[in-house]
Amino acid sequence: MNTAEALSKLWLFSGLDVAQLNKLEPFTFTREFAPGAVILEEGRTANGLYVIMSGKVEIIKGFSTERQRLLATLGPGDFFGEMGLLEEQPRSATAIARESTACVGIDRWLFLGQLRRDPELAISMLRALARRLAETNALLAQ
Repeated sequence: MNTAEALSKLWLFSGLDVAQLNKLEPFTFTREFAPGAVILEEGRTANGLYVIMSGKVEIIKGFSTERQRLLATLGPGDFFGEMGLLEEQPRSATAIARESTACVGIDRWLFLGQLRRDPELAISMLRALARRLAETNALLAQ
């Protein structure tokens, strides 16, 4: 799986064509994490997202507390931290590598700069956000 393929799996980028996905590639970075490494820490300011290329990641709420809860176990092609691309808020959970893990990341500041230069990219993402909101509203109405 290359970077563009990995990014295409994110709901946020679901409306992007191959050319638009390829435009994002220069703004990505690759990181490798050892088993047990903290990738994102709950409460820290969000600054981007990660797509898992290989390995396994656990998303944990209340890490290292008495109220620790496993929210998800993710693998290749899964992503986490996506809201950190759009908003500078504290992380809502901790992400821990549970085995040797390689991820592709996108830094929020570089990404926002690209959105300013490429309004069509921003419009495509707004459509994906609108679809996601409509799906969520439909689920809540049931």
